[in-house]
Amino acid sequence: MSQSVKFSNVNTLFSKTLKQKINNYFQNSLQPRTGNGKIYLKASILLISFAVLYLLLVFAPLHWSIFNSIMYHFRS
Repeated sequence: MSQSVKFSNVNTLFSKTLKQKINNYFQNSLQPRTGNGKIYLKASILLISFAVLYLLLVFAPLHWSIFNSIMYHFRS
């Protein structure tokens, strides 16, 4: 059985300083922590392209199968 990794102390000086610097960055730059329109645009493009490619794979005519049958005919 493998053992899971456990961290001894999450509230170290490093993690507190890092969280403080991250909070300061977002407050000074006036950007939301959850992202702006660019990230939503990127996510929607990725999801739409995934759906289109999946639908093409499932429902598009199989041109390669026609090619394989032609090549099989010439081998015989």
